[in-house]
Amino acid sequence: MPEKYEREIDEVLRQMKFQPRRRRPSFRLWLRRTRERFSRLRPSSPGQLMLISFGLGIAALFLRSYSPRWGTPLGTIAIVLFILAFLTSFMRPGYRPQKRWRGYLVDETPTPWWEKLYRWLYRG
Repeated sequence: MPEKYEREIDEVLRQMKFQPRRRRPSFRLWLRRTRERFSRLRPSSPGQLMLISFGLGIAALFLRSYSPRWGTPLGTIAIVLFILAFLTSFMRPGYRPQKRWRGYLVDETPTPWWEKLYRWLYRG
């Protein structure tokens, strides 16, 4: 009897050396990884967004003299980003401690829309 088990164990161990075919990563996994990579590129504050808009504005000024076709839309994007950064600088979300009782959340107040917008725009 023990020899039979030893042979089976040896056979299982031999089979474990063979790696199963790897499945292709799913689309969801690819999408999550892509989102994580691009989330690092998001600004962390309205000040950074303003600096980006200034940089785009200066690039638009130089580019407009060479190619108005590309300079004008880039300038428009810079202005829109600056206005968005200016408006969101007044919307800083406040820290509200969660009310808990015996480890459970007691008061679940809905998050205001401007706080959701701020957290969506900035990674911080």
